[in-house]
This record gives sequence, structure tokens and C-alpha cells, in this order.
Amino acid sequence: NVEHVSADIHKMLKHKNDVIHQLVSGIHFLMNKNNITVIKGCASFKDNHTVIVNNEEIKAKDIIIATGSKIAKINIPGLDLPRALNSTQALSYPHIPSSITIIGGGVIGMEFAFMYKNLGVDVHVVEYSNTLLSMIDFEASQEILNIALNKGIHVHLSSQVTFIEEINEQTIVTYLCEGKEYKTIGSSSLTTFNL
Repeated sequence: NVEHVSADIHKMLKHKNDVIHQLVSGIHFLMNKNNITVIKGCASFKDNHTVIVNNEEIKAKDIIIATGSKIAKINIPGLDLPRALNSTQALSYPHIPSSITIIGGGVIGMEFAFMYKNLGVDVHVVEYSNTLLSMIDFEASQEILNIALNKGIHVHLSSQVTFIEEINEQTIVTYLCEGKEYKTIGSSSLTTFNL
């Protein structure tokens, strides 16, 4: 029996940053150990076996393009508001909000949904598709949906966010439900988008 349990977001962020530092340091160590040369710059292909970086030609039998990822730009008015965060910004947000609206019920969105719900946050997920995690098996998707609903996560499927605004210190998300009915969600703290 434990009473008065609370989460320390600053310690959580420090732990996250420590883990990132440890993993990145480990990768640097392995690259140095295996004599891997890192060249920083903007690369372009000369042909199928030649890449030009900083005016230097690098030839190889095989070339792997691994550029990483970046946040997709979506055209929703209000995404530039201070409390409308993308998923990268949300990972460093130094406060636990009382409520949050998550745009996108994919892997990243649902990770945030479960994390914030476990921290006691009122969570809404707005998903354009008629299922969560639409890239996985339907039965597994339904299981995740049932777990989310049982935990008290509010899931709005077949819903398209049309705009975000701030009214009386609330972030208001307006969405179109099943293409016919406009609804709103008031989040006292944050909106995060995870595309």
C-alpha cells in the first residue's frame, strides 16, 4: 500500500537524456573500434557507386541511404501555437499536463497516450482512420483500442482535425467526426501531433 505517489517529470527527462547519451556514446565507441569514418556534410549521388560529400568523391560497391526521419508538415491551422507540440518537442516538455489531445493514433501517438494516461493525464486521441495503428493486424489493433478505452483514454476514430485555437488558456481542438459532425476537445495544457 503506497500513498501520495507522484511522478517527477524532471527526473524522467534526465533519465531519458542519460539513456540517449549512453546509447549514442556506445554507437560512437563501436564506430571508432571498427574503424568507421564519419564524414559530415550534404551528400549527393554522382552515379550508382559514387557519392559526393564536401566536394570529395566516395566510391563504394553498395550504398545505404539512411537519412532518419523528420516531422511531417500537415496543414492544420493552429499547429504553430505555443502549446501545440510535435512529438519531438513533447519528449522534452518539462511539465505534466492535466489534459492532452494527441493527433494521430499510430505507434508514436499511442505510446504518448499510454504514457500520459499512466501519469494521470486526461488523454484524447484523434485518429483519421477507423482503427488505431492501422498498419498492424486488425485484431491486434482492436485489442489496443480495448486496452486504451479500459484505461480511460478517449479515442475519436474516423475523425479529422480541422483547426486548433487557444481560448481562455485552453487549447481547443476542433475535428470533423465521420465527415459530418464537428466536435471540439478542450485540453487545458497541450496538443501534440505525431505524424
